[in-house]
Amino acid sequence: LILWVQDLWPESVVETGYIKNKFSIKIIKIITKIIYKNSDLILVQSRKFIKPIRNLTDTKIKFFPNPSEFKKVNKKKFVYNKSKIMKIYYAGNMGSAQNLKNLIKFCQLTNKKNFKIYLFGDGSQKKWLKNKIRESKIQKKIEVRKFLKDKNFVKEMKKADCFLILLSSGNALSKTIPAKFQTYLYFGKPIISWSDGEVSFITRKYNLGFSAKSNSLKEFSNCIENVSKMRKNQIKKYYYNNTDFFNKHFSLNKCSQDLLKIFKDQINGQNT
Repeated sequence: LILWVQDLWPESVVETGYIKNKFSIKIIKIITKIIYKNSDLILVQSRKFIKPIRNLTDTKIKFFPNPSEFKKVNKKKFVYNKSKIMKIYYAGNMGSAQNLKNLIKFCQLTNKKNFKIYLFGDGSQKKWLKNKIRESKIQKKIEVRKFLKDKNFVKEMKKADCFLILLSSGNALSKTIPAKFQTYLYFGKPIISWSDGEVSFITRKYNLGFSAKSNSLKEFSNCIENVSKMRKNQIKKYYYNNTDFFNKHFSLNKCSQDLLKIFKDQINGQNT
């Protein structure tokens, strides 16, 4: 049995506020420990998951990231198409784990007129988000759109000037690498990571974009300013940085080969 851990339990359900009863949380932790103990190998989508899981089990743990749904990027001639009003795209879940309250607050307070944020997807707070945008009259700064599929998704994402990652503050959330991160890299646009922890660390370390602490409106504002001032040669640099990083770590081809090797190594280890 190989288990692939996508979220830290019970920390994730506590930080997102879905479960508050202490007895229920204790039961979830016990069940989690039993599942871990009865696994032969635990794969984790973030290296930061290893230590907290190690505190619950002696089962072997190995890092294996979420692959993108896209295969290797075949490099083509770089195309420069920066918008007059910078398009910041977010694609994915709109729930309590995302930094949506601060996003609304920022759009309410900022005087910047050189950007617009587009959010594509669904989630438990999508209706709340739409209502807050309408009530605050900030439609010129932020807009919620429907979930996109397949070719429509690819066509729309190519229009973005940069991509946005949103994660609320929290010990477990800060260790998570959202699956959208890999997809963003595929399109080769700079990333703004408005979150704490691992995904912001990777963004900074490998020059994939800019990052801001989850509770800092000022740092997020600076990130937008940095992207808006970028010239063609700077945008081109991010294109090659991000797509190279994607091919080396997150392409479907690369991750499929890595997963097959993990299976083979595990089977061979059990047979000896």
